[in-house]
Amino acid sequence: NERGAGIWNGQRWQKVKKRFILLFLAFTFILFSKLHILEVKANEIITGDSNSLVRISGKNRYETAMAISNHIYKDGTDNVIIASGVQLSDALVGGVLAAKLEAPILLSSGKVLSSNLSEELERLSPSSIYIIGGEHSISSELEVSLKEYSNVFRLAGANRYETSVEVANLLISMGERKGLAFASGNNFSDALVGMPLLAKRSGYPLIL
Repeated sequence: NERGAGIWNGQRWQKVKKRFILLFLAFTFILFSKLHILEVKANEIITGDSNSLVRISGKNRYETAMAISNHIYKDGTDNVIIASGVQLSDALVGGVLAAKLEAPILLSSGKVLSSNLSEELERLSPSSIYIIGGEHSISSELEVSLKEYSNVFRLAGANRYETSVEVANLLISMGERKGLAFASGNNFSDALVGMPLLAKRSGYPLIL
């Protein structure tokens, strides 16, 4: 009947109207979010009443790692983690260890000690340096150079999976034994997005 059709059309219009409003709000949010991000320049700080946005960057991944170290550990630190900037799985599994030790993760090409890395180590003046990965990631020559700055400990296995177990064993010996976290060793995105949670909760070493 006409009354029933009118009610149905009214309900349908309300649903269409609601979807239109949601799509409009989503589009507006995305548009302004992109504009906001694009306006941020390198190392620029944007502050507001309730939040702030800081971009920390360098010319490449190695300099970005050092910039983060310099930003967080202004007065130096007791521990430093060195990992390959090529074999990124080593740096990833070192994330929980870095949180435990309150240590920066510095990246290296793996062959020789760069002048920038040398300067950052001198500034940090650590008592311990932890190398994550085998000699195919961080060479023995580089390890010898690192020993000029601190005591050096290498955590390594035959591959990325065994290396993650070595890091986990060290963490367990340090009391991080609430449980274990597992993520794919082929697709790093899962481990990457889960790392802040593991670092925040503590007690859950990452196994690839």
